[in-house]
Amino acid sequence: MTVRELPAAIYSRGRLNPESAFGGLMALARVLRPSDGWLAVLLLAWNLMIVVGSVTQAEWVPTPSLSFVLLLAMVTGLLLARLPVWGPLVLPVGLAIGFLVVVWQLTSFQGGEESVTDAGELWDRLDLWFGAAKEGSINIDQLPFAFGLTSATWLLGFLAVWLFTRYRNFWGVFILGGAGLLSNLTFLPPDASRTLGFFLFTALLLVARVQSVRRRQEWQRRNIQFDGHLGALSAFDS
Repeated sequence: MTVRELPAAIYSRGRLNPESAFGGLMALARVLRPSDGWLAVLLLAWNLMIVVGSVTQAEWVPTPSLSFVLLLAMVTGLLLARLPVWGPLVLPVGLAIGFLVVVWQLTSFQGGEESVTDAGELWDRLDLWFGAAKEGSINIDQLPFAFGLTSATWLLGFLAVWLFTRYRNFWGVFILGGAGLLSNLTFLPPDASRTLGFFLFTALLLVARVQSVRRRQEWQRRNIQFDGHLGALSAFDS
């Protein structure tokens, strides 16, 4: 079943067919499935959520749900990474989508002084902040900081999934997430060591999973026989 055939299979005679809908979702999951499997993507999401959670816990400034922005960024990165188009041509599309999502989240967020009614007010306040920074004067508006954190969250989620899915590069993921986490933990209370421990733990799980999958794929390519039960991290490869 192809992606184009999914709507016709899901809707039969103008009504939703539950069995066909489930089958369509499974077919879509197979089409979008990353080379390293869905379990690796879940471990990646867990790893990035720890970074975003630490930023939320620090309470730098009221922001929209950074976890929600991260998930949207990861889904966008996953979808765009599967397009059979030269990467540099698709990457700006993801950044443009992220820009729209950040504006949407900030203009719909109700957070006291950080609330804005529309995009026009958002640009005006950002322009005032940049003008003050350029002139060396003081501007205590926290909205630019909220804009920066939300944008950084999108970039983290999108670029991490983009690198991981498109180029099968997980070290770039750890560099992005680790840099953000360590920058934040510098000002975080005593729970910093626990957060860093969870981050490293999930990172090790992701490395183990990826190495297991790629080793099995290499053995299959060489027609090398191996035991199919190599542990939980090597499960669900197909």
